[in-house]
Amino acid sequence: MTDLATAVSDYLTVRRALGHKLERAEKLLGQFVAYCDEVGVTTITAEAAVAWATLPTHASRGWYGQRLSVVRRFAAWLQTLEASTVVPLADSLGPNPIRRAVPYLYTEAEITALMDAAAHLRYPLAQCTYRTLV
Repeated sequence: MTDLATAVSDYLTVRRALGHKLERAEKLLGQFVAYCDEVGVTTITAEAAVAWATLPTHASRGWYGQRLSVVRRFAAWLQTLEASTVVPLADSLGPNPIRRAVPYLYTEAEITALMDAAAHLRYPLAQCTYRTLV
C-alpha cells in the first residue's frame, strides 16, 4: 500500500467517523491513487489532480468538476499532515459551468404578511407551527 493509499484510508476513516458515507469519494480516490502510482506521483500536485480529473475525455465539465472536488477535499485534509501537498484551485478547470440558484431574501414587509397569514389559519397548532417556521 502506497503512502497516498494509506492517507486515503485514514481520510475516509476520519470523515466516516464524522458521519459522512463517502461511497463515491472512496471509489474516486482509489482511482486517483491508482493513477498517481501509475504515473509515479508520490505527492498530490495541482497538475496531477487536474490531469486525473480530466482523464475521461468523453465526460462533461460538471463531472470533471466533481472529480476534482473530491481530490481537493482530500488534498486539503492531507495538507494539514504533509505540507508538500498542493490543493488544486477551485477554478483549475475554468469557470464552474454549474450555476446555483440565487436565494430569495424576503423583505420585512413580506415576513410580516406571512406571519399575519399564519395567524389566520384554522387550527391553533398550524398557526404556531407556521409562525415558528417563518
